[in-house]
Order: sequence, then structure tokens, then C-alpha cells
Amino acid sequence: MQVLLRQVKTKLFYVGEGQWSYKTETAKDFRTLAEAQRCAALEKLEGIELVMLNKHPHWEAVWPLKEPSASRRSG
Repeated sequence: MQVLLRQVKTKLFYVGEGQWSYKTETAKDFRTLAEAQRCAALEKLEGIELVMLNKHPHWEAVWPLKEPSASRRSG
């Protein structure tokens, strides 16, 4: 099972260091959902969803990430 970050609009997966890919094989695979959330917050990624992906049998679970509030972003 993979834990990934994906842009909602483009469906691109986060690879790291500002890079994105359509391929899940090249995407950064996080150990936990919490680790993926921390990365999204630290990298200030917006319009992101968490994706848990299993290939055999194929299934996908998706959770949208809340955007940081304006007060939290500025301070």
C-alpha cells in the first residue's frame, strides 16, 4: 500500500522538492498519513489530497487536506 500526496486539479503526485509526476511509481511514498500531512504543511502545498493506494487488489481511498487558515499562514 502507498500513502501519497496528489494535486486535486492536475491529479499529479508529489515526488519531492517541488516536483510532480503522473506515475505513482515515482511519487514519494510516505510511511503514514500523518507524515504526508506534515510534509504538505512544511512544503506549504495547496490544493492537495491524501491518497492511500493499493495495487492488488486495486483500491484507492482519498481525503482532501484542509488549506491552512490565513492566520496560521502568516504567523
